[in-house]
Amino acid sequence: MVSIADVAAAAGVSPTTVSHALSGKRKVSPDIVERVRAAMDRLGYQPSRSAQNLARGTTRILAIVVPDIGNSYFAELAKGVEAAAVERGYNLLLCTTGFDHEREKQYLQMIKSRAVDGVIYSAGSPPTNSELHRLLGDVPLVFVDEEIFGTDFTSVVSDSEKGAQLVARHLLDLGHRSVLLLDLQGEGATSIRRVGGFREAWR
Repeated sequence: MVSIADVAAAAGVSPTTVSHALSGKRKVSPDIVERVRAAMDRLGYQPSRSAQNLARGTTRILAIVVPDIGNSYFAELAKGVEAAAVERGYNLLLCTTGFDHEREKQYLQMIKSRAVDGVIYSAGSPPTNSELHRLLGDVPLVFVDEEIFGTDFTSVVSDSEKGAQLVARHLLDLGHRSVLLLDLQGEGATSIRRVGGFREAWR
């Protein structure tokens, strides 16, 4: 197996110079870059993608945390995130939590240790704001289709209140006047806004 040391010897430079020539993090003269590339071609050397990413300070891996991949909504969400990630040169790590608070925390600890570049989080039983900061450190996180009260993380959400109003008006337009509304009481901003929007339109 050809190593970076073999490439360095063939090009007449140090392994550090080869590393700089490949990563572009430090300036290397064009003629040395050409010698390194010629030596790589002669020896059939393929640079390690993980090593390159480490040199750049990135893993090119994103994690998506969802409660239940068997639910078609979360399956479609993961599929869309994966397509967008791959298009931008990222790999995707899928974490399913089963709505288990402790399992979610375990996944976040694992995510931090794997040094992913960011987390897309569709909450099931999310940790508190302080727990998220403690578990993830400075790993960027975005909530998807759920706002969690008391957090300072970014959320990307649909207009739950407006959507629920449209549902109520549709039922009213069909002539219905008696409905049963089931919700998870107090479980996140999305649920609260849906119930509020429905009730407002229904009144």
